[in-house]
Amino acid sequence: MSAQTTRVRRVDPAEEASLTAWYEVLSRALDEGGTEAAQEAVLPLEEMRGVLAAEGPGGHALAFLASEEDGTPVGALLLEYDDAEPDTVEVDIAVLPGARRRGHGTALLRTAGTVGTELGRNTQVVEVSSGPGRDLSDCPGGGFALAHGFGVAGAEDLHVLDLPLPPAVEALLRERVRPGRGESEVTGWQDECPDGLLEPCALLREDLGHGPAEGTAGGDEGPHTVADRTERVRLAEARRAEEGVHSLVSAALDASGRAVGLSELVLLPGSGAVDQAGTLVLPEHRGRGLGSRLWLRNLTDLARAFPERDRVRVRTGPGDEAARGTAAELGFRPVERTFALERALPGD
Repeated sequence: MSAQTTRVRRVDPAEEASLTAWYEVLSRALDEGGTEAAQEAVLPLEEMRGVLAAEGPGGHALAFLASEEDGTPVGALLLEYDDAEPDTVEVDIAVLPGARRRGHGTALLRTAGTVGTELGRNTQVVEVSSGPGRDLSDCPGGGFALAHGFGVAGAEDLHVLDLPLPPAVEALLRERVRPGRGESEVTGWQDECPDGLLEPCALLREDLGHGPAEGTAGGDEGPHTVADRTERVRLAEARRAEEGVHSLVSAALDASGRAVGLSELVLLPGSGAVDQAGTLVLPEHRGRGLGSRLWLRNLTDLARAFPERDRVRVRTGPGDEAARGTAAELGFRPVERTFALERALPGD
């Protein structure tokens, strides 16, 4: 078949038959990828309906269904864009395995380009995931993206630690975490940061460049007070609560109450996985096992509060040998590499 035989139409989330057909194609095609990213890329149907139907400022999503001449659904396109990023549009194209190499993906990509230009966007962004060590051109969707002018903008590796912790890993962590005299105190919490730790933890992120310079001039927003900082944290926590997202956080405090280390796990609803959102330790406190103490606190709390979770995931840059080495030492296994690709859309 040629691309001219592909029929592409936009899906109205209020039309049950069209939405269901689109969702089934998207789910089946992405499941064939076999990667963590592919398997978790699709929200449950009712959540996806809400995303497509959402109006107002913020994030937006559009769905398109590709069919063959006889009306058989064979491909799905999901476009996502955000008012906060006015130049880009994220593209997800999925074609059923038996219908690939017939021009359906090209037709969907052409639709994505037309719609993106109409939206005033000038850059398309796609993500492609593969097993560890595979060349991008051999990945499902990778060769297609490269052939259509996408270039690699970045990559990250996903490592997974199966739970419960293997005895050897737990013993290694416990050996590292024995605090000496005068060592920082490690505390932790679930979901809501204690009032007294809001400012110290925000200042730690600021010191390490992970967030706006709160407490100083912040671009066009002006200075941030302690009250501003507290409000922003509480608003973020409230949004997570509404979305059913949990978090486990551990923090290290020195004798003065200053936060010198922070580590966070994020638990998305409907998943057996737990994501490591990051571990921050001030340079002068590194090399003392503090990161391991933070890790152990979070993993201990995780086992107690969420015993049904079966794995922890951490992402590293392909060139970050220190992080990759630490992940391997703690028992994480490399699972996949995700490539971020971009291409420019033609101007007006």
